[in-house]
Amino acid sequence: MDAQHNKEVVMTAYLMYRNNDIKGLLALFADDIEWVTTDSDVIPFAGPCHGKAQVANYFRQLSDTQDAVVFEPQTFTAEDDRVVVTGVSTWHVKTTSKTYENPWAHAFHIRE
Repeated sequence: MDAQHNKEVVMTAYLMYRNNDIKGLLALFADDIEWVTTDSDVIPFAGPCHGKAQVANYFRQLSDTQDAVVFEPQTFTAEDDRVVVTGVSTWHVKTTSKTYENPWAHAFHIRE
């Protein structure tokens, strides 16, 4: 697949997330997906996930603990089998009723 196709796949994934189509999103991922987030003692879904079941659990825990007030991908940069996305988000934490802003960058390695 070329870089443009890979970029379109990632854009589709974000659209699925925005539409809360986690089942469709998971279908895009390889069975042996490696999903890595920064470790944290206060975020229950932080840290690495291995395989679709753990990634599904990541999205379940995210949904159980926080609501996205804003989740906006802003740039998509693709080269060969890599896509990097930057964006901003604002989250509402259910247990505290507080919000926080979070600029982010996600990196994807696309195969097959």
